[in-house]
Amino acid sequence: MPVGETPREEPQEPGWDPTTLQLLDWQGVLERIASRAATPMGKERVQALRPHTRMASAAVRLQQVAELLRLLQEGGQAARLPLNVPDVRPLVQRLARGGTLGPSELWQLAAAAAELTRLGEHLRRHEPAGGETAAALAPLTRSLGDFSELVQLVQRVVQEDGTVRDDASPLLANLRARLRAAQERVQELLQQLLRSPVIRRALQEPVVTVREGRYVLPVRQEMRDALPGIVHDASASGATLFVEPFAVVEANNALRSLRAQETAEVERIARELSRQAARSAHQLARALEAAGEVDALHAAARTALEEDWHLPGLNERGEVRLRQARHPLLAPPVVPVDMELGDAVRVLVITGPNAGGKTVALKTLGLLCAMGASGLPIPAGPGSEVAVFGQVWADMGDPQSIHDQLSTFSGRIRRLLPVLEQVSPHTLVLLDEPGAGTDPDEGAALAMAVLDYLRERGARVVVTTHLTALKVLAMRAPRTLCGSVGFDVDRLQPTYRLQWGTAGASRGLEIAARLGVPEELLGRARAYLGPNRVQLEQLLAELHRALADARLDRERASQERAEAERMRQLAAQALQEAEARRARAAAEAREQASRWVRAVQEEARAIWQSLREAAARQQQEEVERLRARLRSLQHRAAAVPVEASPHGDQPPTSLSPGTWVWVEGLDCQAVVEETADDPRW
Repeated sequence: MPVGETPREEPQEPGWDPTTLQLLDWQGVLERIASRAATPMGKERVQALRPHTRMASAAVRLQQVAELLRLLQEGGQAARLPLNVPDVRPLVQRLARGGTLGPSELWQLAAAAAELTRLGEHLRRHEPAGGETAAALAPLTRSLGDFSELVQLVQRVVQEDGTVRDDASPLLANLRARLRAAQERVQELLQQLLRSPVIRRALQEPVVTVREGRYVLPVRQEMRDALPGIVHDASASGATLFVEPFAVVEANNALRSLRAQETAEVERIARELSRQAARSAHQLARALEAAGEVDALHAAARTALEEDWHLPGLNERGEVRLRQARHPLLAPPVVPVDMELGDAVRVLVITGPNAGGKTVALKTLGLLCAMGASGLPIPAGPGSEVAVFGQVWADMGDPQSIHDQLSTFSGRIRRLLPVLEQVSPHTLVLLDEPGAGTDPDEGAALAMAVLDYLRERGARVVVTTHLTALKVLAMRAPRTLCGSVGFDVDRLQPTYRLQWGTAGASRGLEIAARLGVPEELLGRARAYLGPNRVQLEQLLAELHRALADARLDRERASQERAEAERMRQLAAQALQEAEARRARAAAEAREQASRWVRAVQEEARAIWQSLREAAARQQQEEVERLRARLRSLQHRAAAVPVEASPHGDQPPTSLSPGTWVWVEGLDCQAVVEETADDPRW
């Protein structure tokens, strides 16, 4: 591939064939994302995206988008990437082939190099400390490079207006100084001529102009002889001749010679500068490719942020779990759908009325799988996951061809044959109204056989149908789930809500009635339909109503359970707070009791000491008074029990001096020194 050429993704094997992507409106999705790209390189890379068939490639791209999305979410406008990178790929290619750029082109090249350097610095400045996303972006950041030397080299020679500076070389500086002097000389000679009354009368207007690089005067055709000189041009009407007076021919010749020398020197300087810039051509080409890729990733991240898309999980197990999925090309408001595929449910059959959203749901699943496999965010809720399939095949619309002599049925069979030959557990098949275009019974029988065949070989299949036989099969077949798009019976309008677990009526007659078909015709249609079919449609309608009621009951029960759980949590919280308050109160009470016990203890010690001293002095009256105080203190201290030691000793049956006890209120051991009933007291 030539240096600087935008790389194209390699064709996928067998993967997503172009017809399938076209049927899914894939380019419309890419254009929606590409509209947010800032550079031509970024737009091209978005529009060239194709789904991968290997999860690793898609996962790397998703990690890169995730890192840029983090920058946007955390940094706001300050984190928006500087993506003003002009598309100078043709200039880089010319340099790589040994070509020469002009001064203005060299300035464009330097401007692009400066923006590439700035973009790389911005990414490095906002690079996280580590992690998978940082590692995913690192190769692109490195490829952007640092072109400061190239920028300075060009800016020393070329000015912003694309002209070479006077001081680019000594010779150029000398030539331009002489040029200015020569121009002044010519102007001076012409001004002298303009001051002549005779010559002024001969001029169309008294101005100096330039023709073929030479200074001339505009002379009226009838006054040509009044100004001898060389005619270089005439006006369109012929009324004015542009004459170079003989008096300035020599000065003009000198001026023209100096200009030729200046041009030659500028070209020499441009060749030399191009030769030096060519040393960076390969790095510039890689940097431009990296900038285009960063721009494409940034466009995907911006789309996710601005349209509330999310990064899906990826797997290679054929599992698809879409939560609140929306078709990416539908304008809001869009009714979201939930869909799941996997080993337990290999086939989804979507039923319901015309214009009810069946095909939209089918395309939504296909598009979101394509987006995830391309490393793009998807319009679905958090927790959504898509599989990276090895082969994806879709059949929608009417493939009939007069040129190829194909009917609708023949065209669909021809489309179907390749996938039947290659089907595997890594295949996703999307079928819109299979069995159409032929006898309904035969078409239904063939469609049922195809679904059985695909399911038994492990493929994942999504089908839309109006065929009653397929609806019955979907309700009975293993690993098959039937769903229906909703229909408001009262208003005779679709609700676009996708409900799983039931088949939906096609509602063809009801829709025909809403569109104005006379009741007489509808009555005949019901008669042709037969009582069994009418009863089946009625049963399906009743089943829908029952399911709707059951769904409401489930929602109410869920709300009641949520309310009960909320009340339980509030009660548990209240109990916890009460326990905490009780514990705090108990702690405060123990602390207060401890302080009270210490005070009683101190008072008791003081009384005992006074009692000993009074007894020793045989002051009986004082002894009685102190014994009374001690008894009063004993009554106050009744709340402090005397128990056994916590080491397991039994409480003593009597107390006497020397007995060890455990005082609970004091939380310590003690020894009895004296008792209150001592005969001495």
